Amino acid sequence: MLLAASVFVTCVLLSIGFIYLRESKYISFASASNLSEFAVELTESDITMYDGLEVTGSDVVNFIKKNLGSYTSTQTSPVYVYVETEHASNTYYNEAEIDNIQNFTHEKYIKPISKFIGEIVRDGNDVIVGLRFCCI
Repeated sequence: MLLAASVFVTCVLLSIGFIYLRESKYISFASASNLSEFAVELTESDITMYDGLEVTGSDVVNFIKKNLGSYTSTQTSPVYVYVETEHASNTYYNEAEIDNIQNFTHEKYIKPISKFIGEIVRDGNDVIVGLRFCCI
């Protein structure tokens, strides 16, 4: 009788242990998923802060310099910048036009005091591929 009771208690304890093991597996998967999402948000935060934000032309120029300035004219940045000014619309992929956006005689000039609104552009996989700045 004592042996049967010990086997029964052991089976109950093992069952409870397996239940907790299964639950902890689900919790760890959920935590890993949340951590991954948080990491993506953190890496995108430099760009997502401009979504719906009103900025000046000097902010747009600084953004272009910071994010596209390290890509030579033969390279393409993973994120493009589309700027719509009062006079023209231009898309920037690298450092090739950085000098022109500060030259007030050039058609790609961005006035430092102009007001722009930022908008993030994402592809079908929800990855940021560009940023649009439209003059307001």
